[in-house]
Amino acid sequence: MREILFKGKSIKTKKWVYGGFYVGKDRETGIAAPTYIVDQQTQEHMECYPESIFEWTGTKVECSDGIKELFEGDIIRIETDDDYRPLFMVGFGLGGNPMSRYFEDENVLISYMGFVLLPLNNEAWELEKTIGCHDFFGIIRNNPTEIIGSKFDLGIYYYLKY
Repeated sequence: MREILFKGKSIKTKKWVYGGFYVGKDRETGIAAPTYIVDQQTQEHMECYPESIFEWTGTKVECSDGIKELFEGDIIRIETDDDYRPLFMVGFGLGGNPMSRYFEDENVLISYMGFVLLPLNNEAWELEKTIGCHDFFGIIRNNPTEIIGSKFDLGIYYYLKY
């Protein structure tokens, strides 16, 4: 069983904090208020930008500058044997390759909810067609990977949301 861990960008320090998270509630109105990460090192409650809260995938990636934890919302570059470098965003949603998981004799289609890789450039779409990006952990484990940032830091949150 993997550890449940979140990261969020602190409004106060503008740095990433890691730990558990909760959404506060206004005592008078009952409406959701600020979002907090309880820093795992200091136990301080850090108010974070709500759109910067991401869950850890349970996966660690060996990058050129060391081993890093891979979070939802991370933008990654997969190194391939070819000259192109596909970019993906780690997301959470419906995954699975429906064609490979269809059992004709039982007339059953299997998919799953979990972490998936979302193609962000033409090279990623080509790789997705070739090997199928539904195999999240296989792709990460079998290909050199670099984490190049978070969708929050790279300013593509609103572009991807709308």
